[in-house]
Amino acid sequence: MQALIDQWEGLTSWGFRLAGDIGDAFSGALVLFVLGLVLLALVGERMERVEGEVAARPARSFALGLLGMIGAAVIGIALCVMVIGIPFAIVGAMGVAVLTYAGVVAVLRTLGAALIQHRTPNRYLHLALGCLLFFVVGCIPWLGKYATFAVLATGLGAVLGSRIAGLWRPRNGGGSYAAV
Repeated sequence: MQALIDQWEGLTSWGFRLAGDIGDAFSGALVLFVLGLVLLALVGERMERVEGEVAARPARSFALGLLGMIGAAVIGIALCVMVIGIPFAIVGAMGVAVLTYAGVVAVLRTLGAALIQHRTPNRYLHLALGCLLFFVVGCIPWLGKYATFAVLATGLGAVLGSRIAGLWRPRNGGGSYAAV
């Protein structure tokens, strides 16, 4: 009888974990969709630059994202060594988080556009499909975490590769800033 009770408790805890994973994936996809709606409406041109970077060079974006994560961690730790640097580290971490999530929205919209752009040019539907796929993959126990990390790294790398969506202009050979 005790074995049956233990087995039942194992099944219920597994079910609660699965329901929690599904709920986390759904809430994450929903937040990304709402954030994407806001970003596409307010800074659509800059988001298109980031999306272009994702579409043109996804592997480079992933590698830049990994380097950006490592660099942000090193700079954050170095700033936290000094007491006066802690506020700068907090502001920097919030800035990196905002840029990363803007990049994630660009990755998801680019993914959705790659799949249904031949059917509809609606940017919001592209974003919705990307978020839906992110939700479905996020529900898979092992694959979801790796896919989430890959999307985060690619998003941050795309933002960095697009020179923070065009805020930093590239230098041409003479040292002056070229028009973007």
